[in-house]
Amino acid sequence: MPFVRSACALTFPSDTEGKVILFSTKTAAAVLVPARLVEDIERGALEPDEERQLADLGLLVPDRETEHREMLAFVSELEAAADTLHLIVIAAHSCNLGCTYCYQGSAKGTGVISPAVSAQVIDFATAAAFDRGLNLKVTFYGGEPLLALEPIVSLAGALREAAAAHGCDFTFSLITNGTLLTRKTAARLRPLGLLAAQVTLDGPAHIHDAQRPLRAGGGSFRRILGNLQEAWDLLTVRINANYGRDGYEACPGLLDDLLAVGLGPERIGSVSFSPISRERRAPGFEGGCRSANEPWVIAAAAFLRGEALRRGYRVDAVRPGVCMVDLAHELVVDCDGSLYKCPCFAGDRRFCVGDVAAGVRDAPGAAYGRDRWRNETCLACPYLPLCFGGCRWESCQADDDAAALACRRPFFDAALGALVRQDLAHPLAARRIAAIPYRPGWTS
Repeated sequence: MPFVRSACALTFPSDTEGKVILFSTKTAAAVLVPARLVEDIERGALEPDEERQLADLGLLVPDRETEHREMLAFVSELEAAADTLHLIVIAAHSCNLGCTYCYQGSAKGTGVISPAVSAQVIDFATAAAFDRGLNLKVTFYGGEPLLALEPIVSLAGALREAAAAHGCDFTFSLITNGTLLTRKTAARLRPLGLLAAQVTLDGPAHIHDAQRPLRAGGGSFRRILGNLQEAWDLLTVRINANYGRDGYEACPGLLDDLLAVGLGPERIGSVSFSPISRERRAPGFEGGCRSANEPWVIAAAAFLRGEALRRGYRVDAVRPGVCMVDLAHELVVDCDGSLYKCPCFAGDRRFCVGDVAAGVRDAPGAAYGRDRWRNETCLACPYLPLCFGGCRWESCQADDDAAALACRRPFFDAALGALVRQDLAHPLAARRIAAIPYRPGWTS
């Protein structure tokens, strides 16, 4: 029986005459093929080797019923293959910046993880990971996590020792504003397992300093760049730039500022851009979005990513992704020891799923709408592997209901073709299957 086209296989126009792009949202494979090949797929007239190669890329499937079952098992298979427990540990709620759009808003506290909670985190990680032969990856988050430097040093050191005693690996990263990420700090943390830091910069200096000023007064941009100049060789630096509705066109100026001070692609691990949300907790900020489907967000996505690629920076590839809410091996630990499934909800007890002392409660994540994508509409959507029902925080901001779907189909309908063409045009963006002996006339 011949293979059929996958429900996740999309066709996009290309800039090459007579050729189109075939892209799988399920495998992230993209190939540039003669247009007649698509016609042959629909007619069932492929050569056997063409059929086999397209099937290996996930663009063809034995039948749609089998593919449907595979999609239902997608998350469970990820779980079965997981060899690492990932904890996002909120080390401190306090922050030394006064961001105009902070999602914590007036709810921002001053809590710092205590020695008692740190000890419970060690016990929890030992039972949930090391005793089961799993590795541990921690992301320290805040507030600004480096305001809790000493607790991080103590906790990371103890986790590293516990992992080694069980023959497991432990590594950690930071999500930080970068103002405290000095070379001295990076050098102190690196032997304990620090691999990377995601640093937030909101465009060039005049935009960044207006949106992310120091709470004590003054801008933070130059301090952050100075720290990165000194510490880049001790860890992988990833830049995430937040952008709003007004002024996102100026964000590429940030990349030029990085290049001007020697922080080029060889010193920066990757660059990404994220739209600022209009948060219920920060009602004074009007420049954010309520949905990823807003036209300015769609326009900005390909524009900003393309500007990064044009300057040689690595970007995240278009690829399948599952929210941590749907993955049992990913959890958030608040600084009081309570457990959540997404850092955006930390502190909101409606979304607490347990604590590090007692563990995860039965059937965690009901308030988040876990597995909400298991419905007829989502399962019939070709974008399901890229979306899985959308962002819970976006749903909560829109309707105060994290379990509601945040469908991203309008975004993907408008933007995905451009993003895939970028991946084909820029090798630094590509994360595609590379070992397939393509037919003459195909381009991977």
